[in-house]
Amino acid sequence: RSVIRRAALLLALAAGLALPAPAQAPRTAGPAAAQEAIPGAPEPAVRSAPRTAPGEPPAGDAPGAAAPGQRGPEAPAGGGQVVILPQGRDAPPESDDAEKVVAALSHNQVSITTTYAGSEIFVFGAVKRSRPARSERPDVIVTISGPAGPVTVRRKDRSFGVWANRDATVIDQAPSFYAVASTGPLDEILSATENLRHRVGLDLQVRAIGAASDVADPENFREAVIRLMRGRGLYVEAPIEVDVIEDTLFATHVALPANIVEGDYIARVFLLHGGQVLDLHESIVGVRKVGLERWLYALSREMPLAYGLLALAVALAAGWGASEAFRVLRR
Repeated sequence: RSVIRRAALLLALAAGLALPAPAQAPRTAGPAAAQEAIPGAPEPAVRSAPRTAPGEPPAGDAPGAAAPGQRGPEAPAGGGQVVILPQGRDAPPESDDAEKVVAALSHNQVSITTTYAGSEIFVFGAVKRSRPARSERPDVIVTISGPAGPVTVRRKDRSFGVWANRDATVIDQAPSFYAVASTGPLDEILSATENLRHRVGLDLQVRAIGAASDVADPENFREAVIRLMRGRGLYVEAPIEVDVIEDTLFATHVALPANIVEGDYIARVFLLHGGQVLDLHESIVGVRKVGLERWLYALSREMPLAYGLLALAVALAAGWGASEAFRVLRR
């Protein structure tokens, strides 16, 4: 019997070695795959959908949740939340940049010749809006200022029957020309803070800071400068001179007198609402001498010796020509 048993075991062992090895299941990533690969491991628990009360929407139908088969909004990097502001009362207020002024000048160059008797600049433009217009009409201020510099002011006094200069002071800053036109009086359409910030008023253009140490009443000297410049037509205030059409278009004109000086003139256009400046447009107007006047002016400033010799030669030639003309007429 023992021989028979040994023979049977050898046959069984030989048969087992001849059989092919059983195929193994493919490996998959994740804890669930590890449990399937281990024989006898417990099966993973099946998670059931949460129960909801009658009339309550399912958890997947919450606001902002993605529908089946669709991707929801991705969270930004860093784990923050995506916040969508409503368009109602919680939305940020619109900025005042929704209204801008677009302006232009009739010409940006003024030529001074021997026959120059003054000119006129036409200023026009429109209000550019990105939202509906306000119920109130906009206000517009147009200013043109010439080159500024110090001005010496002297006060005459009568002494022993003769008028002579007594006190004198220097006004630190005064424009050679200043004109302001607006849709109304400045104190009604422009706040004091904005007027001080942009120096729109004529009183803020003339400054007498160092005059207080020279004379006892510097304000009288400052007012004298304004009064004299107004008398020469160089300081002009023209309220209610800007025409506004359909709350959008505006136009005005500024007259330049014949006694203006050469230089760059700054034209400013202010757009206002409720006394506040919403936008500002600036442009440059060049006033230049041209032709023979320009050449003589440059010669006198750059080469004064040559200018003096030329003037002397012209005077001698004119005198000699006049004497010869009279001699011919006497014959």
